[in-house]
Amino acid sequence: AMVSPVRPRVALAVDAAELWRAVPGVLRTPTVARRLHRLGFDDLESYLRDRYVDQRASLQAIARELSACSRETVLRALHAYQIPQREWRTPRRYRSAPAEVPPPPCGHLPDGTPYYAPLGTLEYDEDLQRVRCHLCARWMRWVNHTHLATHGWTQEEYLEAFGLSWGRALHTPELAEHRRTWMRGALATDPRLREGLAMGQERARRGQLVALSPRRPPPLETRLHVKEGQRSDATLALHRKRREAAVARQLREEQEDAAAHGFVDFPSYWRARRAAGWTLVQIGRELGRHDPWIRLAMAHVEGRAHLTPEEAEHAHTTRRRAALAAAEQRARELGFATLSDYLVERRGRGWGQKRTALELGVGFKMVRAALLLCGLEPIPVVRPSMPRSRRTG
Repeated sequence: AMVSPVRPRVALAVDAAELWRAVPGVLRTPTVARRLHRLGFDDLESYLRDRYVDQRASLQAIARELSACSRETVLRALHAYQIPQREWRTPRRYRSAPAEVPPPPCGHLPDGTPYYAPLGTLEYDEDLQRVRCHLCARWMRWVNHTHLATHGWTQEEYLEAFGLSWGRALHTPELAEHRRTWMRGALATDPRLREGLAMGQERARRGQLVALSPRRPPPLETRLHVKEGQRSDATLALHRKRREAAVARQLREEQEDAAAHGFVDFPSYWRARRAAGWTLVQIGRELGRHDPWIRLAMAHVEGRAHLTPEEAEHAHTTRRRAALAAAEQRARELGFATLSDYLVERRGRGWGQKRTALELGVGFKMVRAALLLCGLEPIPVVRPSMPRSRRTG
């Protein structure tokens, strides 16, 4: 059935003040202003002309994107800015012919979907200052989630299907610069953003973000950039300069860490820890460094970045002997002649491995090894059963 548009009862404004007063109050709040600024628009009028006129977004989509207001509120704002309302048309899926004829497709995806821009790149027109959507060939400032939803796609599906980099911003460089300016201002004024950024940088420095990142093959856009960059002498010189700077920074950090632990240089620190049977994980924990940093430091000292199986076994044996010696000393401090006497007495009192490990100051597995060496069978760990109400299947 044909839906007649709602005619808002708002008089046409004459000057800027009256024009702003004619806009509904729910769209004149600071929250909406910040949201417009975050989207790359200076005022509400430019946003409405871009979304409603250029991108032909629906009133419901605009209402949701702004402040979850009603469709009639958006209509009143359009009337206040003298933006003509589009005539109601049959939904696109029921039309006999498309409103705009797209150019010939560049190709088809494996499922038969045509695309109208080269794979692995986001086509940009400097004259129009617009990027092209692969699905419909339209030029837009931002191929956002609202537009992709009209095609039945999500941003993740769009990036994967057309070979774009993960986290790729699907908007123009002008809009990207505007958002960078906004973010710099937000970082200067909001301490919570600075705290979150510092926390993320610290986790990245320690290598904790590598385990959280998804294991995905490099997209086509990244491979094209790498292939193109490998042919350039300037790119090779830049990579060489960055590599030299990274090596110099690594050596400086090694010297600082060695001095902080009372050693003249880093090789002296490294050989002392390795002679004590320390593993790479233990050294990394003491220095607060991630695994790639530790292996690169090992390459600087020993000329290799991995332990041989014999060295790993020797480190394990040395660490085990040191832990057993510490447990033996602790047992003597508690009034026992040997560690075996201590374990037999605690076993007779019904102590478990965890409580014993806590008193001795060693790990749970080390207590199990000590029990086996003393001829005692470790107490099996009985895991509590899950309540029937929480079981699935």
